[in-house]
Amino acid sequence: PPEKRNCFFGYRTYRSMLSDETWFYANSYCGRLWYIYGWVMMPVSAIILLPFIDSTDTTVSVIGLIEVIFQLAAMSLTIFLTDKKLKQTFDEKGDRKE
Repeated sequence: PPEKRNCFFGYRTYRSMLSDETWFYANSYCGRLWYIYGWVMMPVSAIILLPFIDSTDTTVSVIGLIEVIFQLAAMSLTIFLTDKKLKQTFDEKGDRKE
């Protein structure tokens, strides 16, 4: 994760920017989720595209676009999962719950 909280890169939500601890926790957690999602999505995407290897460029483009939409939806889910985990682990001030 980025070492310092900033407005330009990293996992930036209200909860993640409450403290340095929430910043590091959120970026580490979300990064792990993205790593896992990436390894899962890579073979799935390849398997879905394989039957269309000899299809027209338009067909491949449409299938690729549909895949990208589903991938974006899956990656967006990590925002909700990470904020849920932050809420379970930290209070409203950004202090770790006991």
